[in-house]
Amino acid sequence: MVFRICLLMSVLGGGVLKAEGSDVATDNARIHVEAMGGLERVMRLKSLRTGEQIRTADQELEFQMWAERPNCVRVEI
Repeated sequence: MVFRICLLMSVLGGGVLKAEGSDVATDNARIHVEAMGGLERVMRLKSLRTGEQIRTADQELEFQMWAERPNCVRVEI
């Protein structure tokens, strides 16, 4: 989930995800973008909202994130 959030933040921010020396990360990013409909479709995204529950050994937190191009991000925990 964290990787998905980082990838989407990178795409919404207009950045390029680079995974130097990590073919696994590059392959995972490529597969994920393909599953979402391809790079053109991802680049047409204007905004997104995601939410998740984060669990640690003794805590559970609710996580919400809203992002909008070019550089607007709101996170609530």
